[in-house]
Amino acid sequence: MMGVDQLHHSEGLVVESRQHHQLKRSAAVYARGQGYAAVACEVRCPISRYRADVAGFARRPKPGRTLIIECKQSRADFIRDRRTAESLLRQRRQLLAEGRAMEAGQSLLFFGQSQGDQSLLFRHSHWVSDKQRHHVRQALMKVERALYGHAKFALMTRYCLADQLLIAAPTGMIAPLELPLGWGLLEFNANRDVDDQHHSVRCSAPVLRVAPEELACQAVMRQRLVANIAVAATRENAQLRALWSANRKPMSTAENTNQACDHAVGC
Repeated sequence: MMGVDQLHHSEGLVVESRQHHQLKRSAAVYARGQGYAAVACEVRCPISRYRADVAGFARRPKPGRTLIIECKQSRADFIRDRRTAESLLRQRRQLLAEGRAMEAGQSLLFFGQSQGDQSLLFRHSHWVSDKQRHHVRQALMKVERALYGHAKFALMTRYCLADQLLIAAPTGMIAPLELPLGWGLLEFNANRDVDDQHHSVRCSAPVLRVAPEELACQAVMRQRLVANIAVAATRENAQLRALWSANRKPMSTAENTNQACDHAVGC
């Protein structure tokens, strides 16, 4: 029998652990506290098949801003293979350093060329730099796919699917150097209360350990994410109504009759 904090599959459906569910709830509460008026869980990303654990939209400052939070409950949930993690992280740091050096030296490429048509040499150098940046970007996505089990983090950053991207995790689980490029880190202290019937997990107030980068999210991406937040929130409300209806006590015949009369007269 699997523990309550493990993910398991049943008839093709992934059952969420209590810890991950509570982490999402705490992340949603954090987003609301930061001024994001529209917040929902399990929100489909604007241009991919991925779902964000938590997404939010705030109307201020204009024209609004969006937030995506990915929740990671354990080390194994974040890093795909711990045996090769150190080597992959080292490759990732080298690629990031190469990319930064390339960006810093882009405007200086011309001075290393021979004399001649300066404008043509500058355009040629710029074209080579774009090709090199593309190569580094592809190599970085390959490393992140091997490291995290997918290229989700890199794709969200590359296409600026939200104005800010955060990873929520228990305190001390993720080192800042392990964060995907462009992502911030939100830490929670998970306190477990155990009784005879069930396990409950509560998260303390979050701490923003690493601030996320401000991405250049396009208006069309922001609008699509807001629409998907509305769809996810509607789905959550429908599920809550269904759960509430299933847990209601059976009404007596008189109560059913009175309810039918109320609907008939439009009350």
